[in-house]
Parts: sequence; structure tokens; C-alpha cells
Amino acid sequence: MSAPAFSLERPRYDQNTFSGRLKHFVDMVNPITLFKTNAQIREACGALDQFAKTGKPPSGMTDEDLWKARLLKESAVHPDTGEIIWRPLRMSGYIPFNTPIMVGMLLPSTTVVNLAWHWANQTNNALVNFANRNASKPVDWSQVALSYVCAVGSAVGVAFFLRSAINARISSEARRRALEPFVATPAVVTAAVLNVRLMRSAELTTGIAVLHPDTGHEAGVSKIAAHRALNEMMISRMILPLPIVLMPPVVMSLLERSQVFVRRPSLRVPTQAALVTLGFAIGLPVTLALFPQYGSIPVTSLEPEFHSLTSSSSSSSSSSSSSSSSSSSSSSSS
Repeated sequence: MSAPAFSLERPRYDQNTFSGRLKHFVDMVNPITLFKTNAQIREACGALDQFAKTGKPPSGMTDEDLWKARLLKESAVHPDTGEIIWRPLRMSGYIPFNTPIMVGMLLPSTTVVNLAWHWANQTNNALVNFANRNASKPVDWSQVALSYVCAVGSAVGVAFFLRSAINARISSEARRRALEPFVATPAVVTAAVLNVRLMRSAELTTGIAVLHPDTGHEAGVSKIAAHRALNEMMISRMILPLPIVLMPPVVMSLLERSQVFVRRPSLRVPTQAALVTLGFAIGLPVTLALFPQYGSIPVTSLEPEFHSLTSSSSSSSSSSSSSSSSSSSSSSSS
């Protein structure tokens, strides 16, 4: 299938459909772009700049080449600063660089070692979030520090509490080993939800932009939309880690029952690593694709000043990463 006509404004795939969003995120998390050098990244940016000036592909480049150049720029270059993001902190680097941490977190270990892996996971998440932050606004270091401390504290605290409860209530060593990997799920989910709640709390008092669906221009700022967007964002953050932290322990527990690791104990770590990698490779783009960038909310549910908004589709919109609602709607950022 030939590539669609290249555009700098619209995405390559239809973001109003799950399949379109899935194709987009499969491209974005693909680690193959990590092998591109800084010179190749700058060359791709130069080609896009030339297209922006002339409206035509540079000599010798096809639409497919330009889509690949745009993907490389979007996956490797910060949109606000124009700086190349360090490889481990790119979305395309999340699978290869975070997999070892997740494997360590899910493998049976002592409580201290397990808590250290939780700290490493939350620290990695904080670095990724900071590297990809909205750099158009000054950094609120107190907010960053508070978010980091709460994320680490909640993940470590939940993990410690649950592991202590398992050790205190279950005498069987085999049962404890089977249950301990499942501690990661509530610990990671709790930290993710608290992180979002803290980092986006200011929007509840200031509101977020609501965009007109026909023009894409800002129609105003809404606190109601901010509340809805934050709630949907927290739900999405509860779902996103599940394929990675829940699927491997479930499969490993089934394999343990089959006695496969009794006969071949050396397979335990490679199997865990393969399951985590599979959870990342399949689960991450799928769960990201569940939530459209533009989430919808009925116009009549917003503040009175938005009730007069009209369009050809009786809707208004603004950026979001959460699910859509009815056709008579606006969208809110999350």
C-alpha cells in the first residue's frame, strides 16, 4: 500500500479510530529509531523544515520518506526545545531500557531488593516524564520533587505493606513466592494515579483550553473540562501498566504449576524477561491506543459561557488523552 500524501499538520493514521491510534503508537514505541544517529535525526529535521518552506518534498524524497522523517523527529526531538532526547528517555526507548527494571521487580526476591526495584522503576518514570515535559512553561521544581517523592513513597509503601502482609499471613514458602510478583500491580497503579493527580492538580483551579471543533482555535478555559480530563487520565494510567505488571505473573504462576521450572530452573529468568518484553511490545501500544488524544464532553456539561458553541457537527473540541463521548460534545485536555 502506497503512503498517503505527506502532511506536517495531520497525523499519518486516523486518530479517531482505535486501529489508527494503534498504528501510530506501534511506530512511536518501535526501538528501531534508537539506532539512528544524531546526524540522521538532524537531517530528517532539515528535510521537514524544507518541506514546510516549499510545500514540496526535498529532491529524491518520497511521501514515505517524509513520514519516516516526521516519525524520527517526533520520537527523538523535544517539540518545545528542539533538543534531541537522550535515548533511554524516549518513548521508543521505554521497552528496551525499562524491561530489565520490570523483570527485577517481578522476580521473587527479598523485600529490600524488591523495594529497590520499585524505587528504580519510579525514578525511571520520573526521568522519562521530565525529559518529555511541556518545556514551554518554567519548571516548578517543588511540584516535580513532590510528585517524585509521592510516586516513590506510594509504590514502595504499598509494596512493603503487601509483602509484609503476605509474609505474616502465609506460611507456605511456595505460596508466598507465587503471590509476591502480584504486589507490583497495586504498587505501580497507585503511584501512577497519585503522580497524575499531583502533576495536573493546578489545572483544576486554572482550567484547561476548550477548542472549537471546526477551527481548532481556543474557545475558552473550563474547570469542568479539567476535572473530567483528570479523572479520565487517572483511569487511563490505571489501565496502562496492567499488561506489563499483571500478565507476566499470571503466566509465570501457570508455568510454575506445570513444574517446568522444577525441571529447567535456568529458564525462569529468561522466561520472565520474554513475558515482560511481550507485555511491553503488545500491551503498551494497545493500552495507549485505547484513549484518543481528543476526549469529548457534551457542550451543555460545560460552564454556561460554552453553551452557545455551535458547529456543523454540533460539537467543540480540545486536546485530551482520554475516551470520547457523544456527538454533541467538546473535548478536554488530559
